[in-house]
Amino acid sequence: MQKEPFTARWIEQMAQGAVLYDVGANVGPYSLLAAVRGVRVIAFEPAYANFDVLHQNVLLNSASELVTPLPIALGENTELGELGLSSLEPGSALHAMRGETTELEEPLHRQAVLAYRLDDVIEQFALPEPEHLKLDADGSELAVLRGATTALGRESLRTALVEVHDEQRQEIETLLLEHGLEPVERHERRARTGTLMPFSYIRFARDGGDSALGAEGGAARVAELPGEVR
Repeated sequence: MQKEPFTARWIEQMAQGAVLYDVGANVGPYSLLAAVRGVRVIAFEPAYANFDVLHQNVLLNSASELVTPLPIALGENTELGELGLSSLEPGSALHAMRGETTELEEPLHRQAVLAYRLDDVIEQFALPEPEHLKLDADGSELAVLRGATTALGRESLRTALVEVHDEQRQEIETLLLEHGLEPVERHERRARTGTLMPFSYIRFARDGGDSALGAEGGAARVAELPGEVR
């Protein structure tokens, strides 16, 4: 968990039996970390190679009772969508839904995917309401949040850790604030090569504090993280 130690710390403080939505789960490192803590995880990962290994990792770690992998994309609309893949290798990232702002100039492959609003997924499939939300969707974060306004407004959602690209920061922070989630911690990330769009990991909590995790509220803490992340 060297890439995002703050994410690991956040997960390690979750209560046993809590519900985490891992959106953009990739091959499942944080889903499995949560499962070790006894946290129930709904893991969303649409890229086919990542999902295959995610499912294998869940089986290898005997985590099927706690981790539910779902091979769907989340977005602003429920529709048949298209995911542009940057790589066909498991563990790869920087995939992008058609129409979303991305760093990917031309995808290596275009994968048809079922795309859902998060609110529709919860309602149609009777999923447990999220208490914690981890959102890392390679530039599609704002679209995912726009499709999750009912879930965001529920008191049951206590914290959210979101990858926020700079051009979407204001809209994302405004949207979450409107639903009672305030920024409490921020980690800036810049690429050495300048090839990646600047972004941050921002943790939000309801009521200005992180009572569900035992942390205090207040102004967001900022940490500069060196180096590239992909």
